[in-house]
Order: sequence, then structure tokens, then C-alpha cells
Amino acid sequence: MAPFIALLAIAGATPLRAQTDPRQWITPDDYPPSALRVDAEGVVRVILSVDTAGNLADCQVAQSSGNADLDATTCALLRKRAKFVPAHDASGQPVASKAAQNFRWAIPHDPLASRASRMTYSLNRQGHITACKLAEIGAHDPEATCSPQGSS
Repeated sequence: MAPFIALLAIAGATPLRAQTDPRQWITPDDYPPSALRVDAEGVVRVILSVDTAGNLADCQVAQSSGNADLDATTCALLRKRAKFVPAHDASGQPVASKAAQNFRWAIPHDPLASRASRMTYSLNRQGHITACKLAEIGAHDPEATCSPQGSS
């Protein structure tokens, strides 16, 4: 996820800036399992409100990725991980400010292979599943189950 940051600042002031690397705020390991199951990808544009101490006060989705889980996960992770150096006015006093930021969710196909759930199926002569075995539960799908009717 390569974020694009557009910071809004008051003229003559020191602008708001990220205290930690925004590329670490959301990583491929954070992909919601429900979004992976439906191959959801997209860009979430958020408006972040930052207080005078540099803490994230609010996160609002300004433009949806088209997937509610990607949108919700974006703000939830930012609330936990986003850290800022607050903006300062012309006199050097910290001021509340806002930042507009885009996060692109793209399914990382190769890295997920080692973290995916693995299942084996037995088929009868008609091609119907008669048995299923969950060989490994992947980090991206901790709620995986296996049944002769298919997986969930």
C-alpha cells in the first residue's frame, strides 16, 4: 500500500507531518479476510483530523473503495497506528489540522500464498465432494472451516 498524503496547512504555519512512516500504517498482512474472499481491491480516501498534540482525533472515509470492510479497516488501523507531529501556527503554537490521505488496497498475490488456508478435498466418481480436510489455517483467514459442502 503506497499512501499518498496531501496535507492541509495554514499559510505561514509549520504543516502537519507524519511522525512515523505512513507505509507502515497499513500493510498487506492487514488485508481483511472477508475482502480477500471476494477479491476486493480499491482506494480509500480518508480525511484525518489531528489534534494539537499530534493525535488522530477522527478518521472519516471521504471516498469509498467500494468495499465496506476495506473502508472500515483503513480507519481502524489508522486510529491505532497513525502518529503525527502537529501543525504549528505562525507564532509556533500547535494547532489542530486535517490531512487527506489515500490508501490503495491491492491483493498481494505472492506473499499471501504462505499465509493462506490449505484444504484438501476427496471427490466421488460424479465429481462431488465427499470429504474435506483443513490442512492449515492461514493468518489471513483464521475463521476458515472445511466441510463436504465446500469451504467458508
